[in-house]
Amino acid sequence: MDLHGANSLPLGGGSANEEWPQTTRAVRDCSEPGRQVRSAQKMRSIEKFADYVTLIYHEARYLTELDTSEVHLLAEKLSRKKCPDRYVAWKVLQPLRQTARQLQTAKAIDAFFAERLGVSIERVIALFEDGRWSGRAVGGRRWADAAKKLVEIKGTIEAKKTDDTERLFDELGRMEHNSRRTLKSKLEQLDASLTGHR
Repeated sequence: MDLHGANSLPLGGGSANEEWPQTTRAVRDCSEPGRQVRSAQKMRSIEKFADYVTLIYHEARYLTELDTSEVHLLAEKLSRKKCPDRYVAWKVLQPLRQTARQLQTAKAIDAFFAERLGVSIERVIALFEDGRWSGRAVGGRRWADAAKKLVEIKGTIEAKKTDDTERLFDELGRMEHNSRRTLKSKLEQLDASLTGHR
């Protein structure tokens, strides 16, 4: 499955909220093939970044178990009452993911999710490093480390370091979460659920 093609993702869950207008990508000059290649690479990186940020916030729904006001927006959107299982939660996040994939920078994607869900990736990292996750089958240090890798990727995208970005995405995809499956395989499984395949 091509997870990151512009037209190949089975993004379910309805259209993005109209209060968050989607950013239109600039039309590139066809007479500059080198620029076109760089633009296409950046678009793929932006879309991949949005996909993995969505995955981090999908796991961040468990932060609602902590007694902190920081996660009240997460609780409103992704509480267990509203999202009884991982697949429902993944579908609920798709409108945000669709909008994020059309933004122009990794920094904008980061800010978009933080504003819509009320907690930044940096705070997600800190909350997942809380000792109360020790021994749990969800959340915890593995997800904190994955979020840290995304912050690093954001920096390389913004610095236009394509080779470093691709290397870090490869490392991120091979990172294991609590079940010892890779993040790439978790993303594939969740995306398959959008078309009825699990």
